Amino acid sequence: MNIREDRRFFSPEVRRAMVMSLATALLSGCLGSGATAPAGTPAAPVGAHLEPSSSETGVARVASVNSELGFVVVDFSAQTMPPVGTRVNVYRGDKRVGTVRITEPVHAPLATADVVDGEARVGDEAR
Repeated sequence: MNIREDRRFFSPEVRRAMVMSLATALLSGCLGSGATAPAGTPAAPVGAHLEPSSSETGVARVASVNSELGFVVVDFSAQTMPPVGTRVNVYRGDKRVGTVRITEPVHAPLATADVVDGEARVGDEAR
C-alpha cells in the first residue's frame, strides 16, 4: 500500500495518530526520558496561555510538523510539559511566528499541538 492509498483508506484522525506514534517512537529513542511536572504541581487552567519562567533553563522545541493536518509535535525534554489546552507561542529566534495549542495525544516528553495561528518549523522554540 502506498501513501496515496493510505490517504483514501485511513481517516485524518487515524493518520494523525499514526504520525504521532511514529514521531514518538523515533524521538523517544533519540532523546531518552524527559522531565515531567512533579506530583502535586498545580496545573494551569485549560486554555491558559503559557508564559516562560525566568527560572527555566531549557527550551521546548518543535520536533515535527504536519502541515497537511495542521499540527506539530513539541519536545518538552528540557522543561515541564504544560497541560492539554494550553496555548504556547512559537518563536524563530526572537520573532514570534505563531501559536499552538497542546492537544491529545501526549506521550511525555512529546506532545502534539494544533497550529492556532502563524506557522511552525522544525527547530522553532515553543515558549
